[in-house]
Amino acid sequence: MDTYTNIYLSHVSALACWAVIGHKGLLPQTQTDIQDVGAAAKNPTTILGEGLLESKFMQKLPAPLDVLVPAHGRTFKSDLFTCHLREGKLPPGSLRRLTEHVFISSPELTFVQLGSVLTDVQLATVGMMLCGNYSIAPNDERSLLERKPLTSLESLRHMVDSTRRFHGAATARRALDMCLEGSRSPRESIAPLLISLPPMMGGYELERPELNRKVHLSPEAAAIVGMSEITPDLCWYDHKTLLEYDSWENHQDSARLSVDDLRIQAFVKDDWTALTLRTENMNDTLKFDRIIRGVLAPSLGAKVPSLTQGYMNLQRELRDEIMSLDPYVSSSEARKRLRYFREKRKSIGFGTSGL
Repeated sequence: MDTYTNIYLSHVSALACWAVIGHKGLLPQTQTDIQDVGAAAKNPTTILGEGLLESKFMQKLPAPLDVLVPAHGRTFKSDLFTCHLREGKLPPGSLRRLTEHVFISSPELTFVQLGSVLTDVQLATVGMMLCGNYSIAPNDERSLLERKPLTSLESLRHMVDSTRRFHGAATARRALDMCLEGSRSPRESIAPLLISLPPMMGGYELERPELNRKVHLSPEAAAIVGMSEITPDLCWYDHKTLLEYDSWENHQDSARLSVDDLRIQAFVKDDWTALTLRTENMNDTLKFDRIIRGVLAPSLGAKVPSLTQGYMNLQRELRDEIMSLDPYVSSSEARKRLRYFREKRKSIGFGTSGL
């Protein structure tokens, strides 16, 4: 096999890889000493000729595939590939070996690369997925997969610090400051952003919660629910306040709803302020506002912005950006959406620049 038959999957394709395989399926030598992509495939004819895309796994990835190519090489046009030029060396640990000749960007480098096609708040939700216990599958249904965290905020920060001049690094740095560890679902990632981002970005600027922190119950409360500790979705421990997100899809059976009710009763027994946020209320800006303004903020001893028309416009923009995210659209489509959100932010005075 000639020296130009390696494939370096990046950006959206790398994210799809990590969603499907997690830490499984990698060759033993997962962290390589390759710091450049000089041996990247020159053109799709070479790649297809060597049969590197014929595996069932590779066929699961959305097309076109994002691939890194050396800056001194040539990009090529193909329905199968989107080329991304890579100038200079990559930090150690940037690439992982999937097969003998197929490499993928590490979760940390993928986070930085996606900063070139996503807004900061969108990238924050991706960062929380990488540091969380779930993945969104790159299938048509965008199914939810349970798995262990792929990385940590500390590792993401180290990569961002090591790639300061990379395209997307500035967005990645802003997104990283919004991220939390421990999320178990996309909505658990979105809710803290809506709650804690500053008003100029459409948030309430409330104290950031902890996600899925263990809370020990008193014997009386434990007797209600039949367990000595519970991990609420969002927790403000010092304020004895929690918020549980109950999606209709996951909690529609009566048995599960009964357990949820007992959990809330157990917390109330221990003098916690326990809020339940259902899908309908999260999706409705005004209903969500009533919960935050009427219950959560007072429990935290905090004030929230006045509900002016300008602030409501910012809220809608924030929600539109976050909830419209599809992490597996092509890089070219993602860039179109990024341009749209840039213009939208300018038109309403959204409080972040440098997108």
